[in-house]
Amino acid sequence: MYQNGKDSMPEQTIQRIRDILHDIGLFYHEEDWTVHIKNCHAVRLKIEGFNGKGVNGKGISRLYALASAYGELMERLQCGMMFKRNYGLMRDIVLSYPEEKNENILDMVEKSNEFFTKMFKINMEEIEKVFKNEKLNCLSYYHVNTNTVVNLPEPLIKMTAGSNGMCAGNTDSEAIVQGLSEIVERYVASQISNEKVIFPNIPLEEVNSSVIREMIEDMICKGYRLIIKDCTLGGIYPCVGVIILDSRLMKYTISLGAHPVFDIALQRCITEAFQASQVNHKMYPFHILFEDDNNKRFTVDQAIIGAYIGNINLLEEREQSKVYKKAFQENVNSNEDLLDFMCKKIIDQKFDIYIRDCSYFGFPAFRIYVNGMSEIYQYSADELHGIYEDNHLIKRYLLNIKQCSQEDLKELAICLEKMVQKNLFSGVDLYNICDVIFESGTDIQFLLENPNFFISIIYTRLANYEKAYEYLKKYIDKNSYKISNIQYFICVMHYFKLNISGQMDKSAVEEILTSIYGSLAKEVIKDILDSKNIFKNYDLPNCSDCSLCSYSDKCAYSLWLQYTKNLQQKVDIYPSKQEKLCKLFQAANYI
Repeated sequence: MYQNGKDSMPEQTIQRIRDILHDIGLFYHEEDWTVHIKNCHAVRLKIEGFNGKGVNGKGISRLYALASAYGELMERLQCGMMFKRNYGLMRDIVLSYPEEKNENILDMVEKSNEFFTKMFKINMEEIEKVFKNEKLNCLSYYHVNTNTVVNLPEPLIKMTAGSNGMCAGNTDSEAIVQGLSEIVERYVASQISNEKVIFPNIPLEEVNSSVIREMIEDMICKGYRLIIKDCTLGGIYPCVGVIILDSRLMKYTISLGAHPVFDIALQRCITEAFQASQVNHKMYPFHILFEDDNNKRFTVDQAIIGAYIGNINLLEEREQSKVYKKAFQENVNSNEDLLDFMCKKIIDQKFDIYIRDCSYFGFPAFRIYVNGMSEIYQYSADELHGIYEDNHLIKRYLLNIKQCSQEDLKELAICLEKMVQKNLFSGVDLYNICDVIFESGTDIQFLLENPNFFISIIYTRLANYEKAYEYLKKYIDKNSYKISNIQYFICVMHYFKLNISGQMDKSAVEEILTSIYGSLAKEVIKDILDSKNIFKNYDLPNCSDCSLCSYSDKCAYSLWLQYTKNLQQKVDIYPSKQEKLCKLFQAANYI
């Protein structure tokens, strides 16, 4: 039964997935139901026992929103994005796949030079310099263009594409259409900051769907203005965009949606824009549109939350689109037809489509990678080398920081500094690098969420007062309004400043600080001189041995271990289905 792009009714999807979750021992709860405008529902689905792990759902009704959330949960679970293949520094179990192979990266580059240069947007010599003779685990993918099964380096796909192209659906065709649509949306989004690309307007009068018209009318009643943009890049890609303006707050957001059916693509734009519990969280102040630096206009964060910055030309453009309908399909009867349509669109643009079947729990789920199109993380050779090398180092040191030597701490500080300076730092990103799940409110999470403070502490331990001062000042400048013991840290910062030159004797430093801060000065000086024990005031993990780790009662390792063993059993008995995809696609005339 095909309806609204789905092959099952939402209540059937919900029940089917609930049964699967019960079977594998995962429990969940729904929260943060929101309805900001008519026909635009959103919900958050959280997994019990795994702090911070959950997914969002959106749709034109509560049932569609809930089915969307459950579908995304199955996507993330089966594609390996919700839980990593290993946990922290524990070594006793790592999820493995029967067909997995380790291959030398340089041999792969030599055989498929064009594949890797498209993936990284850097030349072969730079790729060889970054990876040297590393071996990477490769998993099997079905190559749609040649109707063959090939091995691809999974870590590199995750590094460059993230979750882009991961998908799930009631049927194989429905899921793959969804995954290809997401890739198209992110690809087009990367072009919206290009002032040379024209995005014409689509008149509101051309919207025929009664559901969408009700959305738009309610939006206008609530004080928003809406502009619909042709994002098909000249009638090629089935993608549409909306600019939502709040003139009262002088804010805006740009949301994109892709799907081979125009009405569904437009639905997704609007439901995505209003998915957050607070709409303003996805909105930007108008002045950002005038930003000169194009690199600031498209980021991975924008892609993840589905709210793009764009450029002022998008608002000034008055041209009406005449070609957007060419990018969409009309009179649709099935997702099989839509799948054929999407593949032809992408292959006609000279892209290669690779699909991996990940339906281990029995609900269709896939990882799709389109070489040269899926990549949302664009790194230079230096950044790529730093990330590839530094991630392993960061994880090892962060989870055992109290055991780190002076040299270890110096390496860690340098890594964190590079990430801060290049805007690659995020507390969430660092937490994810560690591959652990802790209860909220732990000290390690506080340090990761406050990078300048963390770096300052490390440099205090190393007695590098110039660096300690630099990063503590940044922390205070940004957070002074919420630091409860601000006097203490200002005194610490003053101590650092007085000691940077190394020419002032201790008694003079103490005299100056005491005259300003009174008895607090002695406490500060004592703490800094005892910097070898600077981490003793923080409860930090000691990973790899639960019996020695104070986090054992606030860590989800045992739950993760149980879940991973269940998944491993499913993986081991799941037949290789990449060949099944051959049958799904072999009738298509574009192979």
